[in-house]
Amino acid sequence: MAQMLSFPMSRGEYLIGRISGAYAIVTGYYILSLIIGILGISMALGDFVLSFGVVTGMLITSLSNLVVITLALFFGLYLGTIQSFIVTFIMTFFITISNSYFIDNGYFETFKNLSVMKLLAAIIHGIFPHLSYWEALGTSFIMGTEAKFEATMEVPHFLASYALIVVLILLVFKKKEI
Repeated sequence: MAQMLSFPMSRGEYLIGRISGAYAIVTGYYILSLIIGILGISMALGDFVLSFGVVTGMLITSLSNLVVITLALFFGLYLGTIQSFIVTFIMTFFITISNSYFIDNGYFETFKNLSVMKLLAAIIHGIFPHLSYWEALGTSFIMGTEAKFEATMEVPHFLASYALIVVLILLVFKKKEI
């Protein structure tokens, strides 16, 4: 990493390039898998099955990959590759569990019978992007079903919480000794 930062680029440009490069690779793999799957299913059925909903759902679902890639980058600043993978997996698991709980229950209903675990879930749900909500929305586009998604709440929350993660990474990385 020290060699990369010796080039005439800022640390912020390096991080943004690393995030966008990893996101492009993962999304490219999704697109390739989608093309292969669509072609295989279309040839088996004798009808072309690609629709606007499938492409839109895939792109919406890929937003959760962007968040996971960014979290992995943050943990990778301090941990080794394997440790970063494990911590990212555990963090993603907790984010998904807290999101799933709040999909079924209202946010303010949780505070009626508050416990330590519910409080922890509420904090995780409030700070991090709601991955499960975006996954459910993407799946609903792909399957042609209705999703429980409040765009007026989820879009600003996603943008603000993701921006908070990126700003935190930029602040930490600017102060980190290489």
